[in-house]
Amino acid sequence: MYHPSPTKKALDLYKNRPKPFCSMLIQLRTRKIGLNLFLKNARVPGIEALCECREEEETIEHFLFKCPRWKEQRAILNGLKAVKEALEKRENSEKAVKYLLATKRLEQFSRIDCESALEAR
Repeated sequence: MYHPSPTKKALDLYKNRPKPFCSMLIQLRTRKIGLNLFLKNARVPGIEALCECREEEETIEHFLFKCPRWKEQRAILNGLKAVKEALEKRENSEKAVKYLLATKRLEQFSRIDCESALEAR
């Protein structure tokens, strides 16, 4: 399982990127994001870990690479297949954040414009 550690190399992922982008990437990398498995583990009432597709628990891996609901948006990932690959390289992390925004899965990010979230300062 992917568990990133805070390193100088990891800081390069966030350098000169806007706060909304950094927030989304941090949440993806730490797995502390509003997907069902995290919410269930946080004991949010009425939440089950199973994804709405009903195929498996809604984990970062499932959300990024497996859930049939996001097949069209997955083209943004351009063939990425692993969480580590998607979230540890600067160019791939941009694809992961674009994908997250394109799915509109998480309401807390619904007001973030994709282009402004990715524009360097």
